[in-house]
Amino acid sequence: APPRPATRRHSLVSPKRRSKYILPSGFLFDYVLCPNYLGEFIEWLGLAVATGNSSLYAFAAWTFANLVPRAVHYRRWYVAQFGEAAVGTRRKAFIPFVL
Repeated sequence: APPRPATRRHSLVSPKRRSKYILPSGFLFDYVLCPNYLGEFIEWLGLAVATGNSSLYAFAAWTFANLVPRAVHYRRWYVAQFGEAAVGTRRKAFIPFVL
């Protein structure tokens, strides 16, 4: 199938590199830079709430503790590659409008 042009229509290629690093945009990428991390945490938290299993609550907490620093690091990397103006202050690392 041909690539969907809408997925990269609003992307920005890094001016600092010759390689094609792309600043993702669209859907959750407009609010957080690592929506996959946020989704993974929501999945584990949802499973813990649905089952009431304390081990799953612990695993969700561990997932949060593991992914938040990584998301913050990725946001810093995106700012270094594309600049604060391109990344924007509204776009957070992990939790929309918060972190």
